[in-house]
Amino acid sequence: MVLFQHITFLINSAGHSRGSQPYSTRDSSRDNWWLAVLMFGGGYHNFHHSFPGDYRSSFAWYHWDPTKWWIWSLNRVGLAHRLKRTPLLAIARARQRMERINAERVSNARSAERKPQCLPSR
Repeated sequence: MVLFQHITFLINSAGHSRGSQPYSTRDSSRDNWWLAVLMFGGGYHNFHHSFPGDYRSSFAWYHWDPTKWWIWSLNRVGLAHRLKRTPLLAIARARQRMERINAERVSNARSAERKPQCLPSR
């Protein structure tokens, strides 16, 4: 029990400090593959915060998310109902928005580097 509680709290600390933010920067949540392995998919925290109604922790078939597969399997045998999935278009739009934001950040950083430095007055 203690181990599971520590792992749960790890999600809420490492899941907000390490990894990428492919869907949103509205909060500090991040996707982290090694945390996903440890937490059976719970490491895709940015996806979870960006699309909280989705039963999955990630949408990609190749992401390690056994919890998603377990819930889907329960649905197939009639033990889970009305699973909600975020439309792929909404996910793609969120990723594109973040890619545009990141590109603007890089562009702004590069243009700031290119600005001529003012010489100090004497």
